Amino acid sequence: DTDTYNKRKERRRILSRAFHLSLPVFCGYLFLGSAFGIMFSALGFSPLWAGMTSVLVFAGSGQFALSSMIGAGANLLTVALTSFFVNSRHLFYGISFIDEYRSAGLRGKYMMFSLTDETYSVHCFMKGAGEDRRVWFYVSLFDHIYWILGGMLGALLGSLSSHKLSLP
Repeated sequence: DTDTYNKRKERRRILSRAFHLSLPVFCGYLFLGSAFGIMFSALGFSPLWAGMTSVLVFAGSGQFALSSMIGAGANLLTVALTSFFVNSRHLFYGISFIDEYRSAGLRGKYMMFSLTDETYSVHCFMKGAGEDRRVWFYVSLFDHIYWILGGMLGALLGSLSSHKLSLP
């Protein structure tokens, strides 16, 4: 059926474009996410926990702060408030895209949740280029997946390491 073929072709075009636009973020998130995972692993958490934290929190600097605070024995309220303040800049980033995100329905809500410094930069480029909003969503999704994979990879590497660093 021609209609089904055209829909599949369009979906492949959108996914390919989003993947291409998100590749620079992949390069950074693989290493930064891995650093988070290694740090999280050093606290005794498994790669699965690193992945789940990356799925639910998805805030690079906030996750590094979270790791440090957990390691120091901070209480949940301190961790939550610190994460909020460290990542509050994303609220201001999101304001510049409020119309785009609102018009994207449920996808827009996910794009608000998954907005990071790097994704914001790509979205700014796409807004200026008049890029299809579906591409915006997949860039957000790919960036989130890259962070999750980086965190899990780092935690796996950290858990395989038999030599743990200990500070005096």
